[in-house]
Amino acid sequence: MNRKAVRSERYIVEQTLQICAGVLEEETGSRAVVAKLFESAAARLRKPKSAPGVMALRSYEVEIGAADVIRDWHGLPEYVDQVGAPLPLDLFGAEGSIESIARRRTNSLEKVREWIALLKTLKAIRKTSAGKFLPTNYTMMVAESREAMERRGIKILSALVGTLNHNLSEPDPTKREFERSSHVLRVKSAEIPAFRKFLSAQGREFIRAIDAWLEARRLDETAEDDRECVEVLVEVLSNVRPHSSDVAKPKVTKAAARV
Repeated sequence: MNRKAVRSERYIVEQTLQICAGVLEEETGSRAVVAKLFESAAARLRKPKSAPGVMALRSYEVEIGAADVIRDWHGLPEYVDQVGAPLPLDLFGAEGSIESIARRRTNSLEKVREWIALLKTLKAIRKTSAGKFLPTNYTMMVAESREAMERRGIKILSALVGTLNHNLSEPDPTKREFERSSHVLRVKSAEIPAFRKFLSAQGREFIRAIDAWLEARRLDETAEDDRECVEVLVEVLSNVRPHSSDVAKPKVTKAAARV
């Protein structure tokens, strides 16, 4: 990694830590508590760590590959029915299987087995009564694994800081990264189940369109020099939290009557 890349990575880490510190301070209301939490984390980092296994080193790559399998399962015409729903498949086999989908992206049987194992671990696929398998969602969810969720959290925070930094330093609005939000301070809690159902449907269509656009422009690993390639990450998420009573409310004043 060159010096410029190292400086960029270090800046992202520093900015991410500042954001995390701000979140913790808002939650705890105490800088002293935040400082102790960071000191505790630093102490853990100073302790010797055992060397990670091969699977741990390649885990992020494995997650990307497994997610591609789920995406292809929903998008390839030979793996969906007449209404576009994924067909039930066997785990392994030359045709009509999850393996056959995976092999469109790799010739490595080791990778195929790792991807399928992860799909099972994360419950991204379910077994039907007929003994075949179906995806449980349009995209691969990682909430079944704390380790995978932590890696995803790191990636999201890194992307967030990178986007904010780029947009702050880029004078041309047309070259800034997409960054939008919808924020409503007061919503009845009973509406949240309906909101999540609505957002799931809308988010799926959004991600499907983004996937289609990017997949049409995906480069083969050996087709281009890495220096000419970029990684594109689009995250869609919601956050529901208790309403804060600290939010300033409009003051209601009464006119004083004089006699």
